[in-house]
Amino acid sequence: MVQVSDAQTMPTDAHFGWSVAIDGDTAVVGAYQATGAPGSTSVTGAAYVFVRSGTTWNQQAILRAVDAQGGDQFGTSVAISGDTIVVGANWEDGGSGDPMSMAGAAYVFTRTGSVWSQQATLRASDATTEDQFGYSVTISDDTIFVGAPREDGGPGSPDFDSGAVYVFTREGTMWSEQTILRASDVDGGDRFGASLAISNDTVVVGAHLKGGGVDPYPIHAGVVYVFVGSGSSWTEQTTLKASNAQADAYFGSAVAISRDTVVVGAPGEHIGIDYPMYNAGVAYVFSRSGAAWSEQAVLRAPDPQTTDLFGAAVAVSGETAVIGAPREDHGNGDPVRDAGAAYIVTRNGSQWDLREILRAPQAQAAGRFGNSLALQGSTLVVGEYWRFREVNFARIGAAYLYR
Repeated sequence: MVQVSDAQTMPTDAHFGWSVAIDGDTAVVGAYQATGAPGSTSVTGAAYVFVRSGTTWNQQAILRAVDAQGGDQFGTSVAISGDTIVVGANWEDGGSGDPMSMAGAAYVFTRTGSVWSQQATLRASDATTEDQFGYSVTISDDTIFVGAPREDGGPGSPDFDSGAVYVFTREGTMWSEQTILRASDVDGGDRFGASLAISNDTVVVGAHLKGGGVDPYPIHAGVVYVFVGSGSSWTEQTTLKASNAQADAYFGSAVAISRDTVVVGAPGEHIGIDYPMYNAGVAYVFSRSGAAWSEQAVLRAPDPQTTDLFGAAVAVSGETAVIGAPREDHGNGDPVRDAGAAYIVTRNGSQWDLREILRAPQAQAAGRFGNSLALQGSTLVVGEYWRFREVNFARIGAAYLYR
């Protein structure tokens, strides 16, 4: 478990571990309810950077927005690529002058040596109130994708909360908006952009509330969209749907991609018919051959229970995937309620098998271990945003690194 330098002053509900990301020997942990600069009581949010030396992880920096304001929720989402980190603040009010409540922003930081500094503040070119731009972020080299799941479909569109994803590219030290991605079958309330993941030239976008209305697809079953890039152009390649689509399954709440493999979480899916376990959750694996995607596997916990939310977080790297179940009850008889777990599965051919179940050391009730995940190669980061810390008798959260 990584330790933070300002644990003594962290407030209750700091939500350290709400979001996590990793690249090489650098990990980032978001705490969107953390306070601002030392001595401040304003809850602006922060992101913590850790670097690995041998087998030890040490805190390198605490990132905060230069224009931080209370309630911005800076740290709701984090992503890293090399020496660049992007942090989402989905409740940021759109800057000064004529602020728009919860329009949202994303902040870019770069590292020189061991020093991090803010390089840019990203906002949507067509920002409106409550877009929640920054709810999700992902980055690859000089390209950043920012999700705004409550964006209303563009100027003049009646598609409220349909969602959009904004693509930014860097030239030198300057970032500019390149394009805006929207679903080909856009509809109000879809929340397109609530989850994001990228691998090489492929971006995956979740719309976990898609379904219902005139579409026979079950309400809030969820859909995932796959986009491929060529130069500065991004086109929708396909849409992914669960083979066992259910109402309120929220397929697409979490997405992950590694080359030609996509993992999608559906934490609201229930298991069983006669005595269903509601919100037990499922994860789906899709594989690509050429330009065609097909469902390869349906993953379930070996010990499913009602409200486990298996699939609330997912990660994949090569032949290994990790599925988070943040409300899993640890143990039998008198279980530790909502302690959470992370399930590691590996692929052999087209078969996915359970390898290991991870739980927090000294599991705590309502800890929510597995609510966020990041996996690269043999290094895994697991968030537990509701963990109680003895430092100041507060649930400030935790993050764990495994190898």
